[in-house]
Amino acid sequence: MKQFVLFIMCMFLLSVSVQSQISGIPHKVTYQGVVKYLTSSYKTKYPKPGLYTLSFNFYEDSTTTLYSSGYSTEVVVGKNGVYTTTIGEDGTELGNMWLANKLLWLKVIVVTAPTKSGLPTLPYTIPGINQLTSVPYAYTAERAEQANSVSPIANLLAKSFSAIGDASPTIYGMSDAIGGIGVYGFNADNIGVFGSSGNIGVYGVTSTGTAVLGSSTASYGMLGLSVNNIGVSGMSTNDDGIYGQGYINGVKGISSGSDGTGVYGIANNGTLAYGIWGSSASGYAGWFSGKTHVSGTLSKSAGSFKIDHPLDPANKYLYHSFVESPDMKNIYDGTVFLDGSGQAEVKLPDWFGALNKDFRYQLTAIGSSAPDLHIAKEIENNRFTIAGGKPGGKVSWQVTGIRQDAYANAHRIPVEEEKVGKELGSYLHPELFGVSPELRLENVTHQKASRATELQIPKLPKVPTPEELNK
Repeated sequence: MKQFVLFIMCMFLLSVSVQSQISGIPHKVTYQGVVKYLTSSYKTKYPKPGLYTLSFNFYEDSTTTLYSSGYSTEVVVGKNGVYTTTIGEDGTELGNMWLANKLLWLKVIVVTAPTKSGLPTLPYTIPGINQLTSVPYAYTAERAEQANSVSPIANLLAKSFSAIGDASPTIYGMSDAIGGIGVYGFNADNIGVFGSSGNIGVYGVTSTGTAVLGSSTASYGMLGLSVNNIGVSGMSTNDDGIYGQGYINGVKGISSGSDGTGVYGIANNGTLAYGIWGSSASGYAGWFSGKTHVSGTLSKSAGSFKIDHPLDPANKYLYHSFVESPDMKNIYDGTVFLDGSGQAEVKLPDWFGALNKDFRYQLTAIGSSAPDLHIAKEIENNRFTIAGGKPGGKVSWQVTGIRQDAYANAHRIPVEEEKVGKELGSYLHPELFGVSPELRLENVTHQKASRATELQIPKLPKVPTPEELNK
Protein backbone atom coordinates (compact mmCIF):
# COMPACT_ATOMS: atom_id res chain seq x y z
CA MET A 1 0.00 0.00 0.00
CA LYS A 2 1.28 3.41 -0.87
CA GLN A 3 2.42 5.58 1.95
CA PHE A 4 1.31 9.15 1.57
CA VAL A 5 2.81 12.16 3.25
CA LEU A 6 1.09 15.48 2.72
CA PHE A 7 3.21 18.57 3.13
CA ILE A 8 1.69 21.99 3.70
CA MET A 9 4.09 24.92 3.36
CA CYS A 10 2.33 28.04 4.45
CA MET A 11 2.74 31.75 3.93
CA PHE A 12 0.99 34.58 5.73
CA LEU A 13 0.56 37.86 3.88
CA LEU A 14 -0.80 40.89 5.69
CA SER A 15 -2.32 44.00 4.16
CA VAL A 16 -2.91 47.03 6.38
CA SER A 17 -4.70 50.13 5.11
CA VAL A 18 -4.69 53.38 7.00
CA GLN A 19 -6.83 56.39 6.19
CA SER A 20 -6.22 59.89 7.52
CA GLN A 21 -8.72 59.66 10.40
CA ILE A 22 -9.71 55.97 10.58
CA SER A 23 -7.58 52.95 11.50
CA GLY A 24 -9.35 49.96 9.93
CA ILE A 25 -7.38 46.70 10.16
CA PRO A 26 -9.07 43.46 9.02
CA HIS A 27 -8.94 40.58 11.54
CA LYS A 28 -7.94 38.03 8.98
CA VAL A 29 -4.87 36.75 7.20
CA THR A 30 -4.33 35.34 3.75
CA TYR A 31 -3.06 31.78 3.96
CA GLN A 32 -1.28 30.13 1.03
CA GLY A 33 -0.24 26.51 1.02
CA VAL A 34 1.20 23.86 -1.27
CA VAL A 35 -0.15 20.28 -1.13
CA LYS A 36 2.25 17.46 -2.03
CA TYR A 37 2.46 13.75 -1.35
CA LEU A 38 5.07 11.02 -1.80
CA THR A 39 4.57 7.75 -3.63
CA SER A 40 5.96 4.43 -2.39
CA SER A 41 9.04 5.11 -4.57
CA TYR A 42 9.49 8.49 -2.80
CA LYS A 43 8.60 10.57 -5.84
CA THR A 44 6.85 13.87 -5.16
CA LYS A 45 3.35 14.15 -6.59
CA TYR A 46 0.71 16.89 -6.53
CA PRO A 47 -2.96 16.11 -5.94
CA LYS A 48 -5.61 16.49 -8.59
CA PRO A 49 -6.66 20.16 -9.02
CA GLY A 50 -10.16 20.91 -7.80
CA LEU A 51 -12.32 21.94 -4.86
CA TYR A 52 -11.14 20.79 -1.39
CA THR A 53 -12.42 21.43 2.12
CA LEU A 54 -9.74 22.16 4.73
CA SER A 55 -10.15 22.56 8.50
CA PHE A 56 -7.78 24.86 10.41
CA ASN A 57 -7.10 24.18 14.10
CA PHE A 58 -5.01 26.41 16.38
CA TYR A 59 -3.12 25.30 19.51
CA GLU A 60 -1.41 27.13 22.37
CA ASP A 61 1.49 24.69 22.29
CA SER A 62 2.92 22.09 19.97
CA THR A 63 1.05 19.18 21.63
CA THR A 64 -2.60 19.15 22.67
CA THR A 65 -3.80 22.44 24.20
CA LEU A 66 -6.49 23.53 21.76
CA TYR A 67 -7.08 27.26 21.39
CA SER A 68 -9.55 27.42 18.49
CA SER A 69 -10.81 24.73 16.15
CA GLY A 70 -13.28 23.81 13.50
CA TYR A 71 -12.69 26.68 11.07
CA SER A 72 -13.41 24.98 7.75
CA THR A 73 -13.47 26.50 4.31
CA GLU A 74 -13.51 25.39 0.70
CA VAL A 75 -10.37 26.11 -1.29
CA VAL A 76 -9.43 25.60 -4.91
CA VAL A 77 -6.20 23.64 -5.26
CA GLY A 78 -4.55 24.52 -8.53
CA LYS A 79 -1.47 23.53 -10.47
CA ASN A 80 1.42 22.17 -8.38
CA GLY A 81 -0.87 21.89 -5.35
CA VAL A 82 -1.01 25.64 -4.63
CA TYR A 83 -4.09 27.10 -2.91
CA THR A 84 -4.95 30.40 -1.23
CA THR A 85 -7.63 31.16 1.35
CA THR A 86 -8.52 33.67 4.07
CA ILE A 87 -8.53 32.73 7.76
CA GLY A 88 -10.52 34.76 10.28
CA GLU A 89 -13.56 37.03 10.33
CA ASP A 90 -14.03 40.48 11.86
CA GLY A 91 -15.61 40.36 15.34
CA THR A 92 -15.26 36.57 15.79
CA GLU A 93 -13.17 34.53 18.19
CA LEU A 94 -10.99 33.38 15.34
CA GLY A 95 -10.57 36.95 14.10
CA ASN A 96 -9.69 38.28 17.58
CA MET A 97 -7.09 35.62 18.33
CA TRP A 98 -4.49 37.59 16.38
CA LEU A 99 -4.73 40.21 19.15
CA ALA A 100 -4.27 37.67 21.96
CA ASN A 101 -0.48 38.08 22.08
CA LYS A 102 -0.05 34.30 22.27
CA LEU A 103 2.27 31.84 20.61
CA LEU A 104 0.07 29.71 18.35
CA TRP A 105 0.51 26.50 16.38
CA LEU A 106 -1.53 25.38 13.36
CA LYS A 107 -2.72 21.92 12.33
CA VAL A 108 -4.56 21.42 9.04
CA ILE A 109 -7.03 18.64 8.23
CA VAL A 110 -8.20 17.73 4.74
CA VAL A 111 -11.96 17.13 5.10
CA THR A 112 -13.09 16.54 1.52
CA ALA A 113 -11.31 16.13 -1.81
CA PRO A 114 -12.25 15.43 -5.43
CA THR A 115 -12.59 11.83 -6.59
CA LYS A 116 -9.24 10.21 -7.39
CA SER A 117 -7.35 13.13 -5.90
CA GLY A 118 -4.45 10.88 -4.99
CA LEU A 119 -4.85 11.47 -1.23
CA PRO A 120 -5.60 8.72 1.35
CA THR A 121 -8.95 8.14 3.06
CA LEU A 122 -10.61 11.35 4.27
CA PRO A 123 -10.76 13.20 6.62
CA TYR A 124 -6.98 13.25 6.67
CA THR A 125 -4.91 15.02 9.33
CA ILE A 126 -1.72 16.52 8.02
CA PRO A 127 1.22 15.05 9.99
CA GLY A 128 2.98 17.59 12.21
CA ILE A 129 2.03 20.94 13.65
CA ASN A 130 3.49 24.31 12.54
CA GLN A 131 4.15 27.34 14.70
CA LEU A 132 2.75 30.58 13.32
CA THR A 133 5.38 33.14 12.39
CA SER A 134 5.52 36.87 12.85
CA VAL A 135 3.10 38.49 10.40
CA PRO A 136 -0.24 37.63 12.12
CA TYR A 137 1.07 39.25 15.32
CA ALA A 138 1.51 42.53 13.46
CA TYR A 139 -2.20 43.07 14.18
CA THR A 140 -0.94 44.75 17.36
CA ALA A 141 -0.86 47.83 15.11
CA GLU A 142 -4.59 48.16 15.93
CA ARG A 143 -3.64 49.35 19.40
CA ALA A 144 -2.29 52.55 17.86
CA GLU A 145 -4.31 55.43 16.48
CA GLN A 146 -2.62 54.90 13.14
CA ALA A 147 -0.68 51.91 11.81
CA ASN A 148 2.17 54.24 10.84
CA SER A 149 2.89 54.86 14.54
CA VAL A 150 3.81 51.23 15.13
CA SER A 151 7.42 50.25 14.54
CA PRO A 152 7.52 47.88 11.55
CA ILE A 153 10.81 46.51 12.81
CA ALA A 154 9.34 45.65 16.22
CA ASN A 155 6.41 43.81 14.70
CA LEU A 156 8.17 41.95 11.91
CA LEU A 157 11.25 40.86 13.86
CA ALA A 158 9.23 39.34 16.71
CA LYS A 159 9.42 35.90 15.10
CA SER A 160 11.24 34.41 12.15
CA PHE A 161 9.30 34.62 8.91
CA SER A 162 9.38 32.59 5.71
CA ALA A 163 7.20 32.69 2.61
CA ILE A 164 6.84 30.19 -0.19
CA GLY A 165 4.46 30.60 -3.10
CA ASP A 166 3.90 30.73 -6.83
CA ALA A 167 2.48 34.27 -6.72
CA SER A 168 4.58 37.30 -7.58
CA PRO A 169 5.84 38.94 -5.48
CA THR A 170 6.01 36.38 -2.64
CA ILE A 171 7.10 39.11 -0.20
CA TYR A 172 6.52 42.79 -0.84
CA GLY A 173 7.49 45.64 1.47
CA MET A 174 6.84 49.36 1.00
CA SER A 175 7.63 52.40 3.11
CA ASP A 176 6.50 55.96 2.39
CA ALA A 177 8.33 57.44 5.38
CA ILE A 178 11.43 59.59 4.92
CA GLY A 179 14.37 57.28 5.56
CA GLY A 180 11.96 54.31 5.87
CA ILE A 181 12.73 50.74 4.90
CA GLY A 182 10.37 48.54 2.89
CA VAL A 183 11.92 45.21 3.88
CA TYR A 184 14.57 44.82 6.57
CA GLY A 185 16.19 41.54 7.47
CA PHE A 186 18.65 40.88 10.31
CA ASN A 187 20.47 37.76 11.44
CA ALA A 188 23.41 37.82 13.82
CA ASP A 189 25.04 34.68 12.39
CA ASN A 190 23.56 33.99 8.95
CA ILE A 191 21.44 35.47 6.14
CA GLY A 192 19.21 38.45 6.92
CA VAL A 193 17.22 38.42 3.67
CA PHE A 194 17.42 35.63 1.10
CA GLY A 195 15.67 35.75 -2.27
CA SER A 196 15.46 32.86 -4.71
CA SER A 197 13.63 32.93 -8.03
CA GLY A 198 13.64 31.63 -11.56
CA ASN A 199 13.87 35.27 -12.55
CA ILE A 200 14.71 37.93 -9.91
CA GLY A 201 15.42 36.81 -6.33
CA VAL A 202 15.52 40.26 -4.72
CA TYR A 203 14.33 43.42 -6.45
CA GLY A 204 14.58 46.94 -5.03
CA VAL A 205 13.11 50.17 -6.43
CA THR A 206 13.58 53.72 -5.17
CA SER A 207 13.08 57.18 -6.59
CA THR A 208 15.51 59.03 -4.30
CA GLY A 209 17.41 56.64 -2.00
CA THR A 210 19.14 53.27 -2.10
CA ALA A 211 17.11 50.49 -3.73
CA VAL A 212 19.07 47.57 -2.23
CA LEU A 213 21.63 48.02 0.55
CA GLY A 214 23.82 45.29 1.98
CA SER A 215 25.83 45.85 5.16
CA SER A 216 28.19 43.59 7.07
CA THR A 217 30.85 44.07 9.73
CA ALA A 218 32.61 40.75 9.17
CA SER A 219 31.65 39.29 5.77
CA TYR A 220 30.04 40.23 2.46
CA GLY A 221 27.80 43.29 2.49
CA MET A 222 26.16 41.90 -0.63
CA LEU A 223 26.88 38.58 -2.34
CA GLY A 224 25.49 37.46 -5.67
CA LEU A 225 25.82 33.88 -6.92
CA SER A 226 24.78 32.40 -10.24
CA VAL A 227 25.49 29.05 -11.92
CA ASN A 228 24.85 30.06 -15.52
CA ASN A 229 24.36 33.82 -15.55
CA ILE A 230 25.47 37.09 -13.91
CA GLY A 231 26.06 37.00 -10.15
CA VAL A 232 25.45 40.71 -9.57
CA SER A 233 24.16 43.16 -12.18
CA GLY A 234 23.70 46.89 -11.74
CA MET A 235 21.95 49.27 -14.13
CA SER A 236 21.28 52.99 -13.94
CA THR A 237 19.65 55.28 -16.49
CA ASN A 238 21.49 58.45 -15.45
CA ASP A 239 24.29 57.44 -13.06
CA ASP A 240 26.64 54.62 -12.06
CA GLY A 241 25.38 51.07 -12.63
CA ILE A 242 27.53 49.63 -9.84
CA TYR A 243 29.48 51.71 -7.34
CA GLY A 244 31.99 50.17 -4.96
CA GLN A 245 33.56 51.89 -1.97
CA GLY A 246 36.00 49.99 0.23
CA TYR A 247 38.84 50.42 2.68
CA ILE A 248 41.13 48.17 0.60
CA ASN A 249 39.51 47.73 -2.82
CA GLY A 250 36.52 49.70 -4.03
CA VAL A 251 35.78 47.06 -6.67
CA LYS A 252 37.63 43.76 -7.04
CA GLY A 253 37.12 41.30 -9.86
CA ILE A 254 38.43 37.73 -9.90
CA SER A 255 37.94 35.21 -12.71
CA SER A 256 38.40 31.49 -12.03
CA GLY A 257 37.49 30.36 -15.55
CA SER A 258 40.02 29.44 -18.21
CA ASP A 259 41.19 32.58 -20.06
CA GLY A 260 38.69 34.66 -18.03
CA THR A 261 38.67 38.39 -17.33
CA GLY A 262 38.88 39.84 -13.81
CA VAL A 263 37.36 43.23 -14.67
CA TYR A 264 35.79 43.98 -18.04
CA GLY A 265 34.66 47.46 -19.09
CA ILE A 266 32.73 48.50 -22.21
CA ALA A 267 31.81 52.03 -23.31
CA ASN A 268 30.80 52.62 -26.94
CA ASN A 269 28.79 55.85 -26.79
CA GLY A 270 30.89 58.83 -27.88
CA THR A 271 34.53 59.57 -28.73
CA LEU A 272 35.23 60.49 -25.08
CA ALA A 273 33.75 57.27 -23.64
CA TYR A 274 36.05 55.29 -21.33
CA GLY A 275 35.76 51.50 -21.03
CA ILE A 276 37.76 51.64 -17.79
CA TRP A 277 38.76 54.87 -16.07
CA GLY A 278 41.10 55.11 -13.11
CA SER A 279 41.85 58.34 -11.27
CA SER A 280 44.25 59.16 -8.45
CA ALA A 281 45.53 62.53 -7.27
CA SER A 282 48.29 61.04 -5.11
CA GLY A 283 49.12 57.55 -6.38
CA TYR A 284 48.67 55.58 -9.58
CA ALA A 285 45.49 55.78 -11.67
CA GLY A 286 46.34 52.30 -12.96
CA TRP A 287 48.83 49.60 -12.01
CA PHE A 288 49.38 46.53 -14.16
CA SER A 289 51.40 43.72 -12.63
CA GLY A 290 52.14 41.49 -15.59
CA LYS A 291 52.07 41.66 -19.36
CA THR A 292 49.96 44.50 -20.77
CA HIS A 293 48.60 44.81 -24.30
CA VAL A 294 46.83 47.79 -25.84
CA SER A 295 44.83 46.82 -28.93
CA GLY A 296 44.55 50.36 -30.24
CA THR A 297 46.44 53.65 -30.11
CA LEU A 298 48.16 54.61 -26.87
CA SER A 299 48.51 58.30 -26.02
CA LYS A 300 50.31 59.78 -23.00
CA SER A 301 51.80 63.00 -21.69
CA ALA A 302 55.19 61.41 -21.02
CA GLY A 303 56.73 57.97 -20.76
CA SER A 304 59.75 56.04 -19.52
CA PHE A 305 60.94 52.72 -18.25
CA LYS A 306 61.41 52.42 -14.49
CA ILE A 307 63.58 49.67 -13.00
CA ASP A 308 65.51 48.92 -9.85
CA HIS A 309 68.84 50.74 -10.19
CA PRO A 310 71.47 48.25 -11.44
CA LEU A 311 74.09 49.65 -9.04
CA ASP A 312 71.84 50.09 -5.99
CA PRO A 313 68.62 48.06 -6.59
CA ALA A 314 67.49 48.11 -2.94
CA ASN A 315 67.56 51.90 -2.59
CA LYS A 316 67.18 53.53 -6.01
CA TYR A 317 65.22 53.46 -9.28
CA LEU A 318 66.60 54.12 -12.76
CA TYR A 319 64.50 55.87 -15.46
CA HIS A 320 64.98 56.30 -19.21
CA SER A 321 62.61 58.39 -21.31
CA PHE A 322 61.02 57.11 -24.49
CA VAL A 323 62.47 58.18 -27.86
CA GLU A 324 59.61 59.84 -29.72
CA SER A 325 58.88 61.23 -33.18
CA PRO A 326 56.01 62.91 -35.01
CA ASP A 327 56.09 59.87 -37.30
CA MET A 328 55.37 56.23 -36.57
CA LYS A 329 59.11 55.58 -36.83
CA ASN A 330 61.13 52.39 -36.32
CA ILE A 331 64.89 52.48 -35.59
CA TYR A 332 67.40 49.76 -36.55
CA ASP A 333 71.17 49.79 -36.02
CA GLY A 334 74.25 47.59 -35.91
CA THR A 335 77.97 47.29 -36.79
CA VAL A 336 79.71 45.68 -39.77
CA PHE A 337 83.32 45.06 -40.93
CA LEU A 338 84.30 46.18 -44.43
CA ASP A 339 85.88 43.78 -46.93
CA GLY A 340 89.19 44.23 -48.81
CA SER A 341 87.66 46.79 -51.12
CA GLY A 342 86.23 48.86 -48.27
CA GLN A 343 82.64 47.67 -48.83
CA ALA A 344 80.01 45.68 -46.88
CA GLU A 345 76.48 44.47 -47.50
CA VAL A 346 74.02 44.68 -44.58
CA LYS A 347 71.17 42.16 -44.62
CA LEU A 348 67.91 43.09 -42.87
CA PRO A 349 65.05 40.81 -41.71
CA ASP A 350 62.70 39.34 -44.33
CA TRP A 351 59.78 41.42 -43.02
CA PHE A 352 61.67 44.74 -43.08
CA GLY A 353 60.41 46.00 -46.47
CA ALA A 354 56.80 44.99 -45.72
CA LEU A 355 56.82 46.92 -42.43
CA ASN A 356 58.79 50.06 -43.37
CA LYS A 357 59.10 52.81 -45.99
CA ASP A 358 60.84 56.22 -46.37
CA PHE A 359 64.26 55.06 -45.12
CA ARG A 360 66.91 57.26 -43.51
CA TYR A 361 70.60 56.26 -43.07
CA GLN A 362 73.49 57.15 -40.80
CA LEU A 363 77.05 55.77 -40.91
CA THR A 364 79.94 56.27 -38.46
CA ALA A 365 83.49 54.96 -38.98
CA ILE A 366 85.07 53.43 -35.88
CA GLY A 367 88.84 53.55 -35.17
CA SER A 368 89.81 55.98 -37.90
CA SER A 369 88.24 58.58 -40.11
CA ALA A 370 86.60 57.61 -43.40
CA PRO A 371 85.65 60.79 -45.26
CA ASP A 372 84.44 58.84 -48.30
CA LEU A 373 82.18 56.44 -46.30
CA HIS A 374 78.75 56.34 -47.93
CA ILE A 375 75.66 54.28 -48.84
CA ALA A 376 76.56 52.74 -52.19
CA LYS A 377 73.20 51.05 -52.72
CA GLU A 378 69.97 51.86 -50.87
CA ILE A 379 67.67 49.26 -49.38
CA GLU A 380 66.35 46.80 -51.91
CA ASN A 381 65.17 43.26 -51.24
CA ASN A 382 65.88 43.91 -47.54
CA ARG A 383 69.57 44.75 -47.89
CA PHE A 384 71.82 47.78 -48.52
CA THR A 385 75.51 48.32 -49.36
CA ILE A 386 78.17 50.48 -47.63
CA ALA A 387 81.29 51.63 -49.50
CA GLY A 388 84.17 54.15 -49.36
CA GLY A 389 85.73 52.95 -46.14
CA LYS A 390 89.16 51.54 -45.31
CA PRO A 391 89.58 47.81 -45.97
CA GLY A 392 88.87 45.83 -42.80
CA GLY A 393 87.46 48.90 -41.07
CA LYS A 394 84.53 48.78 -38.61
CA VAL A 395 81.39 50.82 -39.28
CA SER A 396 78.39 51.61 -37.07
CA TRP A 397 75.16 51.99 -39.07
CA GLN A 398 71.62 53.16 -38.31
CA VAL A 399 68.49 52.93 -40.45
CA THR A 400 65.04 54.33 -39.68
CA GLY A 401 61.77 53.61 -41.45
CA ILE A 402 58.14 54.76 -41.23
CA ARG A 403 55.61 52.03 -40.50
CA GLN A 404 53.45 51.01 -43.44
CA ASP A 405 51.68 47.95 -42.04
CA ALA A 406 47.90 47.65 -42.33
CA TYR A 407 47.16 48.96 -38.84
CA ALA A 408 49.51 51.95 -39.13
CA ASN A 409 48.05 52.91 -42.51
CA ALA A 410 44.52 52.83 -41.05
CA HIS A 411 45.39 54.69 -37.82
CA ARG A 412 47.98 57.33 -38.62
CA ILE A 413 48.70 59.51 -35.56
CA PRO A 414 47.99 63.19 -36.26
CA VAL A 415 50.75 65.58 -35.24
CA GLU A 416 48.26 68.39 -34.53
CA GLU A 417 44.57 68.12 -33.72
CA GLU A 418 41.86 70.67 -32.98
CA LYS A 419 39.90 70.31 -29.74
CA VAL A 420 36.19 69.88 -30.41
CA GLY A 421 32.94 69.61 -28.47
CA LYS A 422 33.38 69.29 -24.71
CA GLU A 423 37.17 69.38 -25.11
CA LEU A 424 37.13 73.04 -26.16
CA GLY A 425 38.43 75.20 -23.31
CA SER A 426 39.66 72.19 -21.30
CA TYR A 427 43.23 71.21 -20.45
CA LEU A 428 45.07 67.97 -19.88
CA HIS A 429 47.18 69.76 -17.26
CA PRO A 430 45.51 73.07 -16.29
CA GLU A 431 47.89 73.67 -13.37
CA LEU A 432 50.78 74.12 -15.83
CA PHE A 433 48.98 77.02 -17.51
CA GLY A 434 47.77 78.79 -14.37
CA VAL A 435 44.06 78.04 -14.84
CA SER A 436 41.51 76.38 -12.58
CA PRO A 437 41.81 72.62 -11.96
CA GLU A 438 38.08 72.42 -12.76
CA LEU A 439 39.07 72.84 -16.42
CA ARG A 440 40.86 69.48 -16.42
CA LEU A 441 39.57 67.41 -19.34
CA GLU A 442 38.09 64.56 -17.30
CA ASN A 443 36.34 67.01 -14.96
CA VAL A 444 34.66 68.68 -17.93
CA THR A 445 33.71 65.55 -19.85
CA HIS A 446 32.89 63.20 -16.98
CA GLN A 447 31.46 65.34 -14.18
CA LYS A 448 29.28 62.55 -12.79
CA ALA A 449 32.29 60.42 -11.97
CA SER A 450 33.43 62.84 -9.26
CA ARG A 451 29.90 62.80 -7.81
CA ALA A 452 30.29 59.15 -6.87
CA THR A 453 32.75 60.06 -4.11
CA GLU A 454 29.91 61.88 -2.34
CA LEU A 455 27.93 58.66 -1.76
CA GLN A 456 26.64 58.49 1.79
CA ILE A 457 25.82 55.09 3.25
CA PRO A 458 22.36 55.24 4.90
CA LYS A 459 22.27 54.72 8.65
CA LEU A 460 20.64 51.42 9.49
CA PRO A 461 17.90 51.34 12.14
CA LYS A 462 18.67 50.04 15.60
CA VAL A 463 17.97 46.32 15.83
CA PRO A 464 15.53 45.66 18.74
CA THR A 465 16.52 43.38 21.58
CA PRO A 466 14.37 40.33 22.41
CA GLU A 467 13.05 42.19 25.49
CA GLU A 468 11.97 45.14 23.34
CA LEU A 469 10.26 42.84 20.86
CA ASN A 470 8.16 41.20 23.57
CA LYS A 471 6.76 44.48 24.93
